[in-house]
Amino acid sequence: MPKWATPERQAQLIDLFHRLGNRCLQGHDRCPIFEHYIEYVPYAVHYPILNSDGSGYGVGISRVHIAKPNTLYEKIMGEVIRDWVADDAEGRAYERKLEAKRLHSFTDEHTFPLRGNFCAISRTIYNDSQPMFQILGLGVSGLTFKPFAKIRLASSDICLHVDISEALKPLSKCKRRKAIRYGKPLPHTIVEAVSASAALAIHDYLA
Repeated sequence: MPKWATPERQAQLIDLFHRLGNRCLQGHDRCPIFEHYIEYVPYAVHYPILNSDGSGYGVGISRVHIAKPNTLYEKIMGEVIRDWVADDAEGRAYERKLEAKRLHSFTDEHTFPLRGNFCAISRTIYNDSQPMFQILGLGVSGLTFKPFAKIRLASSDICLHVDISEALKPLSKCKRRKAIRYGKPLPHTIVEAVSASAALAIHDYLA
């Protein structure tokens, strides 16, 4: 099973198949026209060419298009999966960056060895001071095309995908794309709105 195939994503692909499974590339249900199921995709053909100085042969590349049978479901599924793989790669890179930053600050602040365990009071204070959730990254749903935030509940491996389309409405399309794809920082007011949406989703999940 590939890493991108989480239970939530598998359920989304099943829903996508139920909606598009019998449609041709033009969106017709049970289309009788065979040509509507043919997609022309680019293909690179390599062939030997003689070097200009006559010293030997090099490699030439020619771009051609080949006919490939396809359906609307398979085409969209491929695009969605590529987006998921790219989002996962960006998320892992962001997590590594945060972890390196955390370890760096930990080394700077604590130059002495740490020993012992929390007492009951210290443990309570520590747990109460921890955030209710952590935002792991932002992305765009391949089915609804709406932005979402991937959040992890505190002291848990449970992750939720929270719709943040309303929170990001004040931003321009360009700024939303930079924040989601390239991890650009959001304005403070937008961060508060995203956090409020995440807190509400966690409350509904735990209720």
